[in-house]
Amino acid sequence: MNRSFKLALITLGFLTVSAIVWLLKPFKTGPDFSFLLPESFERDQQSVATDTQHPSDSASSTQEPAEPSEEVSPLAAELNSLRFPPQHDVDTLHTLLRQYLRRLGNRQGLPLGNDSDLADALKGNNPMKYATLPKNHPAFAPNGRLCDRWGSPYFVHPLAEADFEIRSAGPDRKMFTSDDLVANPAGGEAR
Repeated sequence: MNRSFKLALITLGFLTVSAIVWLLKPFKTGPDFSFLLPESFERDQQSVATDTQHPSDSASSTQEPAEPSEEVSPLAAELNSLRFPPQHDVDTLHTLLRQYLRRLGNRQGLPLGNDSDLADALKGNNPMKYATLPKNHPAFAPNGRLCDRWGSPYFVHPLAEADFEIRSAGPDRKMFTSDDLVANPAGGEAR
């Protein structure tokens, strides 16, 4: 046989075996289409993955840790950070609220009616004892209120059972003016 023909057969055999091995290997993930999605969706998906790996999810509802978990959301560093535009703050807080509600699931938690209620829940005062934000986060005022980057309390308005509007008074520190920053103004579900 011709030497180049033998080399072609060996190469073809190697490629065939490689293709069979690749096809038989189990897929861990599907194709990555994340470049087509908005950044906030990707953050939410990462949050869900983080949430599903938390040890309290596997514990029964009667066995809860005595202290809030030390694990916090990776988004904690983004809340009120000067590295991001102000609108990012209300969007991040809304995402943190969605993480909390997702983790809460069917458990009965305390009602969320204002920024203080949300602050308590995010600090770990919830049925799972899960702290989404560390207790020493700069967004918490000494009085326990959850404040925006200008020091004004966030306005947390429940629209329905799991549907919330979160508003920052903005730089003028006056609520319901033209410079307010709002997450979920259309009333999309926060779960």
